[in-house]
Amino acid sequence: MTIGLKQVFLAGLIGVSPLSSVTKAQSLKQFVSKIVPEVGVTSTLNKEMALFRGLNFPFNSKNNQFDIFLGAALNPHKKGDFIGMLTNDAKWNKYSNFSIWARSVMIFSKRVKKAMVELSPVKVNWKAGKFDFSVNPAIYAGRDFKAGEANLGLSAIFQTRYSVSTKDKLLLEVRYASEPAEKFKNIKFENGLDNTSYRITYKRYF
Repeated sequence: MTIGLKQVFLAGLIGVSPLSSVTKAQSLKQFVSKIVPEVGVTSTLNKEMALFRGLNFPFNSKNNQFDIFLGAALNPHKKGDFIGMLTNDAKWNKYSNFSIWARSVMIFSKRVKKAMVELSPVKVNWKAGKFDFSVNPAIYAGRDFKAGEANLGLSAIFQTRYSVSTKDKLLLEVRYASEPAEKFKNIKFENGLDNTSYRITYKRYF
């Protein structure tokens, strides 16, 4: 009787082992399927564009879109920077076309050590066919750790997303920002070319 119980127990372990492996493989596959490769270009209007690429890790619910981007950029002088970016877009409960939007960006290399947080209390979103549009004013706060400087400012952001297919997405972002200032009372809107930046990206969803 004891031998029989041992045999049953061992047979059970042998049966559970492949099931556990399948479960782990399925969980890994689900996680990997949510990783989104992204490649694009970015710059201000008066400078040469920089190339960047990386991976997005989206964590989305019904009314909240949270995204982590980790990647690197290469400027025209072939100097690279590490880029980390967190973006959160939370829809209003009663008005799905409106949301609260926030973004945090970190740029790090031997030459550059910068961080910025941008917050928009109201972001307007609308859809037209394969296009998704959004526009929002935002407040930003930045810090240059290399120079030991901190600044504040206001910005306006316009985004257009185009669905090439169910798995391929294009994004165009145009951002106009005020001159960085130490205090809000000193904020000025001056040179449009210096303060207007764009970002064009391609994302592939598996």
